Amino acid sequence: MKAILIKTIISVSAVLLIISCERASTSVQLEDSGVRSVNTLKLNMKEVRQQIDGFGNLSFRKKTDVTSAVDGIISELFLEEGESVAEDQSLASLHNIQLEIRLQQAEAALFSAESAHELAETSYHEGRLQVESRLLSIEKSELNLIQKELELEHQKGLLENQKELFSIGGSTEEELAAMELSFSALETEVKILRKDIEIQKIGFRDSDIRSFGYRVPDSEDRRRELLLDINSLTLKSEVKVAQAKVRSADTELDSAKALLSEAEITSPITGIVGARYMEEGERASADDKLYTIFESTEVDLVFSVPEEIGVLLEPGQVVKLSMDAVAEREYSAVVSRISPTIDTRSGNITVRAELDNNEGLFRPGMFSRFSLTYGSPKQVLTIPDAALTERDGNNAGVILVRSGRAYPVRIEIGDKTDGGWELVSGLDEGSEVVLDPSPLIREGDPLNVR
Repeated sequence: MKAILIKTIISVSAVLLIISCERASTSVQLEDSGVRSVNTLKLNMKEVRQQIDGFGNLSFRKKTDVTSAVDGIISELFLEEGESVAEDQSLASLHNIQLEIRLQQAEAALFSAESAHELAETSYHEGRLQVESRLLSIEKSELNLIQKELELEHQKGLLENQKELFSIGGSTEEELAAMELSFSALETEVKILRKDIEIQKIGFRDSDIRSFGYRVPDSEDRRRELLLDINSLTLKSEVKVAQAKVRSADTELDSAKALLSEAEITSPITGIVGARYMEEGERASADDKLYTIFESTEVDLVFSVPEEIGVLLEPGQVVKLSMDAVAEREYSAVVSRISPTIDTRSGNITVRAELDNNEGLFRPGMFSRFSLTYGSPKQVLTIPDAALTERDGNNAGVILVRSGRAYPVRIEIGDKTDGGWELVSGLDEGSEVVLDPSPLIREGDPLNVR
C-alpha cells in the first residue's frame, strides 16, 4: 500500500514539473520572440464631471487678538508661540497697584455704608417705638382729662351746695371763698390738660392722616398702624437712603473687582498661540496686543480658480486635498464661501472650503494640493492617466492595441476628470490601450494582453 502511495506522489510531482517547465519555456519563447505582456483597457463612455486640480493654503477661520484691558506691568506670560490653549485658560498676569488700592477703598466704603444702614434701621425701629410711646401718652392724658373732668363736675356740685349753705347762714364767707378757689383751680387744670392733649395730638389727628393722602381707617388698629407709619416716614426714608448707599458701594466694589480681574488675561477661544508680542516685565497699556490666538478646531482651505470655473461652483461642494506636511492620506473639505469679486490682475475667484481640524493636524500657511469636480455630469470618453505615454498641454500619446500589436497614437485631451482626462479626439469608443506602457514598446511590436 505504501509503495502504491509513493508511486502516486512521484507521478503527480512529475506532471507538475512538466507543466512548470512548459510555462517557463513559453515565457522564454515570448520574451525571445519580442512579445511583451501588457495590461490594457477598452475605452467606454462614462458619466463624468469636469475637474480642476490646483494648489492652495490653509488658513484658520477665526483669529482673535488678545489685548490688555487695563494698564499694568506684565508679571507672568504663561504660553509661547505654537502652544495649544483652551478657552478661559490663563495667558498672562498684570500687576497694577492703583487697582489694588481702589479695591481696598471700595471694600472700606461698603463696610461704612453697611454700618450706616444698620444705624438707620436701628433709628427707624427706635423711632417707631417713640411714636407708639406718644400714642400711649396721648391715651393716658385723655384718661387723666376724663378723671379731672369728673372731679370738676363733682367740685361744681360741692360749690353749689356750699353756696346754698352760705345763703341760709350754714357756712362762712371764708369757707365759700375757699370752695370757689378750689373749683377755679380744678377748672383751670382741666383746660390745661385739654390744651396739652391738643398739642400731643399734632401729627396724630384725622386731618393729619388726610393731609398725607390717606383715608381715615374705620378700624382703630389700622388707624394706629397708619399713624405709626406716617410719623416715622423720615426715619424710613433715611433707611432707604442708607440702602441705596450700600447698593452703590457694592456696585463700586464689583467694579473694582472686575477691573482687577482684567489684570488676569485669559484666552477667549480654544486654539493655538499664533503670536506673542510682549515679554515679562514690560509695561502694557490698555488695548496693547499681547497674543494672537487662532481657533484650531476648524480651518479653511483657500484657493483660486479661473472665472469661468468659479461661476459654476456653489457652497456645499466637496474638495479633495492632500498635504506633504501631514500623513499621506486624502482629506475632504466643503466649499463654504465663494468670493463675489474677481481679481482684476489674474481673473481668478477666491474660494474658501471648511476643513475639520479636530485632530489638530493642520496649521495656518500649510501648502495643499486640491482636486474639485464641478459643472453638470456629461457622457464622454475618458482616458486614464495610467494610459498616457506623455502629455503636453492638451496633446498626449497612448499605445493602441490592434490585432495584437502596438501602435503609438497621438490624442487630444480636454478637461480633467476623476483619475484621468476627457478624450476629445484620436480614439473611438471600444479602442484598447495599454496601461502603464513601457518606454521600450515600439510601433508594430507584438503584445500579449494579460
